[in-house]
Amino acid sequence: MQTAEVNDFVTLLSEQPAITHIFFNGKKAEEIFHKQSLATVVQVRPDMVFSCLPSTSPAMASLRFEQKLHQWRAIVHAVDG
Repeated sequence: MQTAEVNDFVTLLSEQPAITHIFFNGKKAEEIFHKQSLATVVQVRPDMVFSCLPSTSPAMASLRFEQKLHQWRAIVHAVDG
């Protein structure tokens, strides 16, 4: 079993102020982030927007590809403003 490694979000967001959104690839990624990084990220960037998208894993078979794609297009809207 692999162990999840936490990214250094504080450094990334401090060095890249143009990043305004964090998107999660599924509920598990969102859960890990909330447990391990949310408190410190919010201290550095209280304006950050968080969005959970459906997992791209084949295990997420309850949604068709088109449904997942529609939800993942939120990234384009966030970037284009």
